Amino acid sequence: MNKVEKLNLFNKKHMYFLNKKALEFNKYNEDFSEYMAITCWYKKILFLNKIYLLKIAGNYEGFLWYEAIDEGSYNIRSFYINPEYMEYDIINFFRNNIPGFKKSKYNFSYNCTYKEELNTILSRMGFYIRNSLVELKLNIENLKQFPIDNNIIEVFQESYHEELRCSIQNSVFYDENRIPLTLGDIFYEEKQSFYLKRGSVFIKDKNHYAGYGQIILSNKNPLIVNVGILEEYRNHGLGDILMKSLINICKNIGFKDVRIRCYADNYIALNLYKKLGFKEENYMFNWTLHK
Repeated sequence: MNKVEKLNLFNKKHMYFLNKKALEFNKYNEDFSEYMAITCWYKKILFLNKIYLLKIAGNYEGFLWYEAIDEGSYNIRSFYINPEYMEYDIINFFRNNIPGFKKSKYNFSYNCTYKEELNTILSRMGFYIRNSLVELKLNIENLKQFPIDNNIIEVFQESYHEELRCSIQNSVFYDENRIPLTLGDIFYEEKQSFYLKRGSVFIKDKNHYAGYGQIILSNKNPLIVNVGILEEYRNHGLGDILMKSLINICKNIGFKDVRIRCYADNYIALNLYKKLGFKEENYMFNWTLHK
């Protein structure tokens, strides 16, 4: 008999074992062990009720760790299923047995590396590739600081700059199919374990805010995200300066490497990152399940 169990004190040891399998299964799965080690107790309570284990014939064979993005849309933070059971419609089984899931239309998003076995499992469950990204890496251990005019860089301040960030990101990344960023989203992010304080900056052009970029933590390693320049300020080298500023922050903190992800067909951004010394390391695919 198949059964879904919410993570608890009694099955937590099985979750640690499954977590090891999950990291081998997909390098982009979030590390449960690391999360438990670095996260304060009230955040654990908030998030651990989003982890469910799958029990098949008395054995724990998989789990789903998810977060709700909005009504009916979910991001899978980590997922594993024993390949022996790849024929099962696992996601649908979880959805039907976890309280709180929207039971009509729903959408799941999941990031993973290219792996034939994993691709087969996801395809059989109804997932399809929405887009692909290149992950690039820059070694900064022996890199000299980039000379930056600090007058055009302003560090993001919590409880002050949220509305400005929201406005810039929604303008830079506008897409009719994209759900706009909200102030609530930003305040929520600031409480997450991946959030890096003092890791976000604005760039200015003649005292006008022209762009934004930030650094988050991915398995304890810095990842540059949300880099963008407002359309009216593009093609003036501000993107290059913004990237150099973020690299400098990583260098000052003491990181040895920094990574960034980019859509595989965004040749302008790819050329900028490679010009700064980034090297292609991995390809990541964003899979979507929509029913």
